[in-house]
Amino acid sequence: MVNSSGEGGKIDWIPEVPTKVRCFIWRAVLNGIPTACALQKRGINFNIVMCSYCDLEREDTDHVLIKCSMAAKVWEEIFRWYGISQPQFGNISDMVEFCSKWGSCLKKRRNLISICYGTA
Repeated sequence: MVNSSGEGGKIDWIPEVPTKVRCFIWRAVLNGIPTACALQKRGINFNIVMCSYCDLEREDTDHVLIKCSMAAKVWEEIFRWYGISQPQFGNISDMVEFCSKWGSCLKKRRNLISICYGTA
């Protein structure tokens, strides 16, 4: 297992997770996902930068992947299915950090990393 440190913490580069998923998580931690807010910062104007699903908050990486009511429900079901009491993530870096430190069994941790990275 190789760890890469980004601004948000360690990303586990394990072979069980496809490369494109690992790269997506890396970009998400660095806030490089092309959300409405990120594109607006790059000079692409949007009339509406609110989340198109919930329309409650601005569409940024953390909202889309963690905070939106739809994303929160998915995370709730994933952790219920895996038998873990649901942690509260403030951002995608919190999820990455939680996964990299969870449990004492390396095999179960790698499975959780695979599931969480794939879910995001």
